Amino acid sequence: FAFPLLKNADIINCMSELGVPLTADELAEPVRHKDRVREVFLMLIEFGLGVTEEELRHPSAAAKAKRAALPHPELHVESVSELKFLQQCRRFMSICGLRDFGWKDLGAPTSKRFRRQLSGAINF
Repeated sequence: FAFPLLKNADIINCMSELGVPLTADELAEPVRHKDRVREVFLMLIEFGLGVTEEELRHPSAAAKAKRAALPHPELHVESVSELKFLQQCRRFMSICGLRDFGWKDLGAPTSKRFRRQLSGAINF
């Protein structure tokens, strides 16, 4: 389905109402604020899916077992949490009507895509 692409001021205002503060600079240049982009998605996942940051940090028993079976499991302690975070971001964005969310949206976010993603989340 389609949703309107909101203006920056509307996005900032709506995000603030959701308890997710965002500045015009963070929205205009998200690649310079990758940590903040991550925080925004963490808050949206908790708000929209009910999944907390704490839950994302602690892998399930099945994930721990899979990690333990890898040749060097100590190298994958953080990667399991990161994959879980990406999975939840993709799930939330898919529910919002955006099915193309990926690593690049976290590692090298663009203003155009970030604005589209937040517009989708707000219209969710």
